[in-house]
Amino acid sequence: MRDSIINGLMFNITWLVIVTSESAVIAPCAALLHLLIHFAVMGKGTIELKVVVQVALIGVVVDQLLFYFQVFTVDGSAALPPVWMFCLWPVLATTVMHAFSSLQGRYLLAAVLGGVGGVASFVAGTRMTGVEFASGHSAQWTSTRRPRQSVGIFCCTAAHRLPWHAAIGDAGAGVRCRSLSGQMVRNRAS
Repeated sequence: MRDSIINGLMFNITWLVIVTSESAVIAPCAALLHLLIHFAVMGKGTIELKVVVQVALIGVVVDQLLFYFQVFTVDGSAALPPVWMFCLWPVLATTVMHAFSSLQGRYLLAAVLGGVGGVASFVAGTRMTGVEFASGHSAQWTSTRRPRQSVGIFCCTAAHRLPWHAAIGDAGAGVRCRSLSGQMVRNRAS
């Protein structure tokens, strides 16, 4: 429980540093420092590292798509996602097996929390930076006419999958966890 609280606090502090800096130098340094502290204090080794890499890669691809389809713009113009946005994903990924581990097997709750928390994070980020939700008139993709709803649908879909990543990581570490069917299982290697 203590690690989950520390993990959640570390995530929020690092998120704030990355977003408010909007820096291609400070953001990667903050993310790297976060990862180093995380793995030194509470990391679960290579199992968790694999989860962090997978979630971060998916997040980077999603950012690319959100900018490609002009759900987001930078200062009102189509652009590539800023470097600092990529730095948020590995930091978020460190919460999967800690702060959000209690969501394992609770897919509906994970989807609801992801839909609300994910959209709130995106909205807060757009209010604090030069990244904006695009207006519906310039969007290439029809469903981006309501960009907050598009992001909300993505966050709900993605968030209910994150506990699955945690379950894989925990099972690989020999820890009891819920399978996708909801049954409690234990890795045979333990």
